[in-house]
Amino acid sequence: MSGGGDRFARHGLWALLSGAALAVCVLLPTPAWPVIPCFFQRALHRPCPFCGLTRAVRAAGQGQWAESWHGAPLGSVLFLALAGFFLWHSVGWLSGRSSRLPFAGRSGWRWGLGTLVLAVLANWLYRWTMGFDRT
Repeated sequence: MSGGGDRFARHGLWALLSGAALAVCVLLPTPAWPVIPCFFQRALHRPCPFCGLTRAVRAAGQGQWAESWHGAPLGSVLFLALAGFFLWHSVGWLSGRSSRLPFAGRSGWRWGLGTLVLAVLANWLYRWTMGFDRT
């Protein structure tokens, strides 16, 4: 078993950061979320690849899954991934077992990044075809 400092560096910090992000999604009321105008959307009158993701993640955190999925399907997936990331690192931190994510190797990160890019592009295409011109 590794020392407490190593365990915190490997799992504790990530558990705290992802837990804080989840807490913001779940506890912060909707009107408190800042609305930042999208330059891309203003200039081209079409949503950018990330338009709607903040609202969709927030909706998923508030339990409004239909709204989240309808606005930007990737937002629901990202919220669930964040929750899984939090659980993984919380268990690793609290149990004292040092474990790595299955895709933590160099080629795994490339596949993960490639999958994320494709998911963002698919989400963007969905928003363009659905006619969501507003953010």
